[in-house]
Amino acid sequence: MDAKKKVQLAEIKKLRARTGAGMVDARNALLEGGSFEKALLILRRKGAKILEEKSSRITSQGTIASYIHLGGKVGAMVELKCETDFVARSEIFQKLAYEIAVQVAGMAPRYLSLESVPFEEKRKHQDLEGFAREFCLLEQPLIKDPQKTVRELINEVAFQVRENIGVVRFVRFALGEMDNA
Repeated sequence: MDAKKKVQLAEIKKLRARTGAGMVDARNALLEGGSFEKALLILRRKGAKILEEKSSRITSQGTIASYIHLGGKVGAMVELKCETDFVARSEIFQKLAYEIAVQVAGMAPRYLSLESVPFEEKRKHQDLEGFAREFCLLEQPLIKDPQKTVRELINEVAFQVRENIGVVRFVRFALGEMDNA
């Protein structure tokens, strides 16, 4: 019986690490789903429902994060918004803003999302999904974890803090380049 508890605790920790869910939410999802994959789906659905409910809330707080790559030849700034000053000052929110700034510096997105791409630009590309993964910040695979997109990371943090979070704008600077996003 003790081995069963350890396996369950290990599964809870694994699920928490993958989703950012709380201990109780992870445990309940595992009990309800019966397997790790089903629990993952349960938490994603729960997170999506919470985010949908929160998406209309006003984001009047936030932060501007910056990242300058070693050597000072590439840098980025990101404006990330949330609902409350409490969350804006939290370590998890600040870390998210920084990670997005690193993403912008490293991956040079041109657009925030596929929705923000001008119609004429969309018409030029037959593989819009591939275009979005390369040039739209929210659809790009994370540098640190290519199994997730930037949007999924933001959603995980939003689920954890129970607030609407969104990237408002970003800019990337590279020495010698004149046309920045």
